[in-house]
Amino acid sequence: MGAKEQLVSEETVTLLRELRGTLGRLEAALGVISEVIVWTDEGGKIEWCNEAFSRLMGRPIIALLGTNLVDLLVLDEKDRPLPREVHPVILVLRGGLRPFECYGFQRGEQKLVLEISGTRVQLEGSEGIFVFVIRNATERRRDETILKQTNIELSRREEKLSNALSELEK
Repeated sequence: MGAKEQLVSEETVTLLRELRGTLGRLEAALGVISEVIVWTDEGGKIEWCNEAFSRLMGRPIIALLGTNLVDLLVLDEKDRPLPREVHPVILVLRGGLRPFECYGFQRGEQKLVLEISGTRVQLEGSEGIFVFVIRNATERRRDETILKQTNIELSRREEKLSNALSELEK
């Protein structure tokens, strides 16, 4: 092997090490994000997911890889089971970008509200992947409901006070 071949080989090894390091940092960063991130193939089979998805499903990541996201993510809308043909994963697999939409999800005894969004990402030289982001909106939705109820109660009290003041003025 000549000196030039040796140099190319060393450069290639160095580039591969740098790439592995970058990929490792990327996976570590995506792994600690609190929002669920899931990548699937064109059929909806999970190719990668972060730790947040593992916690949501209550299963180790290794047990989730290769399974169909639609089968794992059993959703409902207004407490009625969501038909498969309108499941957000199916809709994204068929048509692309979907904005965040809310669905119910039962995790054991706990009822959650999930916001789900997804899009297709076409990578050069590959079939493409589908990326889904899932947010647990349960607490925010509960807080919004409490705020709405509080505003209604405040409006009712304000009306009573206004009526009482009108009576006093008379």
